[in-house]
Amino acid sequence: MDRAKGDVLFGEPGNPPRLWWVLSGNTPERTTRKFEIRRGEGALEPASAVELLLTPRTLDVSHGGVEVLRYNHAHVVPPKGVSEDYTRSGYIHPLFSPSGMLITEDFPADHFHHKGIWMPWTETRFEGHPVDFWNLGKKEGTVQFAGFDSIESGPVYGRFKARHEFVDLTQGPAGKRVLDETWDVRLWGVGGRKAGYWILDLTSTQRCASESPLELLKYRYGGIGFRGANQRSFERGDAVLSGWENQTHFVCGYGFIEAMLCYSHVSSLLRRRYTTLVPADGQR
Repeated sequence: MDRAKGDVLFGEPGNPPRLWWVLSGNTPERTTRKFEIRRGEGALEPASAVELLLTPRTLDVSHGGVEVLRYNHAHVVPPKGVSEDYTRSGYIHPLFSPSGMLITEDFPADHFHHKGIWMPWTETRFEGHPVDFWNLGKKEGTVQFAGFDSIESGPVYGRFKARHEFVDLTQGPAGKRVLDETWDVRLWGVGGRKAGYWILDLTSTQRCASESPLELLKYRYGGIGFRGANQRSFERGDAVLSGWENQTHFVCGYGFIEAMLCYSHVSSLLRRRYTTLVPADGQR
């Protein structure tokens, strides 16, 4: 690795263990770059490009000293005049662009249950009855924070793993745990304010919490949700979407002079499934 050019190795334990680094320079299309790892002496500990700060209510993530996002691990209570049924934890808001523009929204007046970046299922069946984890006002289900597995700052990426519980609220005062979910969120130490972009990965892993399965029924929305801030439009590929349920590889959200591009990983359950885009006026 060429430390003079800014290449920094970061070891990740596991089976198998992995090495991560941010490449310096440019890699032309259809070319190959070879790297050699050598044991060195007196290597300096590089400064963290991505910092994570845990507070009593949030986990704040910054890149080069600039705030990028906030993960809400404590319950967030709705504003005055809104039912406490919309209280939730375990989601990302706010998310900012490199220039500081707010990208996400929480408790929007038209949909109080929308939560920045969040992950609820909508039309499901559990132990013979319907449970809606998306529409909190129905009081059927919710998703809540259950703990952190890890929080890491670093020169190559900053990362946190958070556990969530999908809870069936119709079963007793405390409800019944339906799914156990883990979010693995990484903000990569590339780009930044001057470069004008962030790279963020979010991986959701879900398992049944008991021997009872959760059936995911066909519906026009559900799963990973993104509530964009006002005055933001959306595109699929090179075609502007004006309706609902559009099959897509990626979604682009843009507003003013800034944009956000979302890709689904090839191994994702949601890959090639339908993407629902809700028009600003809420009409189909």
